[in-house]
Amino acid sequence: MCFGGGSNAGDQARQQQQQQQADITKGLGQINQVFSGFDPQFYQQRAQAYYNYALPYLQQQTQNQQNQQAFGLANRGLSQSTTARDQQAQLASYTGQQQQNIANTGIQQAQDLQSQVGQEQSNLISQLEASANPGATTQQALAAASRFAAPSAFPAIGNLFGNFASIYGANQQANQYNNFARQYLNPYQGYSGIGNSVNLVNK
Repeated sequence: MCFGGGSNAGDQARQQQQQQQADITKGLGQINQVFSGFDPQFYQQRAQAYYNYALPYLQQQTQNQQNQQAFGLANRGLSQSTTARDQQAQLASYTGQQQQNIANTGIQQAQDLQSQVGQEQSNLISQLEASANPGATTQQALAAASRFAAPSAFPAIGNLFGNFASIYGANQQANQYNNFARQYLNPYQGYSGIGNSVNLVNK
């Protein structure tokens, strides 16, 4: 009888272990199914959503900056001058940099979200393996997925041109110094043969 009782206990333990493994397998399938929508396309759309949100702010601020530039140049009678062309080129370059920054921010936000989703999924799998309760973990997975899938609340866009004036001023000073150096600090100025060679190097 002892042997028979031990056999029955062993069978029950094996059956319980098999059931637990079946529950874990079932739960894994359910968790993976819940998170299946978080694919590369989902994260690309999140990055694009931030870009679409922030770009109009950049465009509006660029237009304001262009208007300020045009007004200042017109007041000084420089609308068609080299200074005007330099300012326009500087503004276009700065705007391009800000547009790339917006794209990079969207990508970073999507990557952060992807990391959060992956961590949540990993936590749920660990919880499932410890509890063998697919019903509870599936409900938690559904709640988490719903939270992650909700549209993001993007932060307000501040002044994107706060550094533009200082950057433009620094570039202007650098250009003025380079012009001064070419004109007054070239020791070979006036010597046609050597001077031409040096000027080519400096260019």
